[in-house]
Amino acid sequence: RLNRMHWQHARDARQPDAVTAIDALLQASWRQEASAAQQAVAWARNWVVLDSLYATLDSPRLQPVVAAQLRAALVQLQASAQRRRNDDRSGAQFAQAADEIARYLQDPASLPRRSLPRIPPGSPI
Repeated sequence: RLNRMHWQHARDARQPDAVTAIDALLQASWRQEASAAQQAVAWARNWVVLDSLYATLDSPRLQPVVAAQLRAALVQLQASAQRRRNDDRSGAQFAQAADEIARYLQDPASLPRRSLPRIPPGSPI
């Protein structure tokens, strides 16, 4: 779908591009502050998002231009996580993310993949 968004945006600049979609995803997850009560769910969501980004980058169907944009977003996320690795409540999560993303960017095959959650059958709500 990111490939399709890229090509649709190239034909019609009013359509959102892949960068916009990736940025919106990261804004709604990793860049979103969570209350203490919401942290467990928020971090589970963040890790699923990151694992999905890895899976997307691993896809041989991803166009090189979109892969470069997604890789750039991961570089930015890694830098942001690195800056927050000493946060009081979430420092350990950010430290792990910073280290993991750096490892992935250096050598994707060296990072063991977590399985993505199973999507339940049926229509989405």
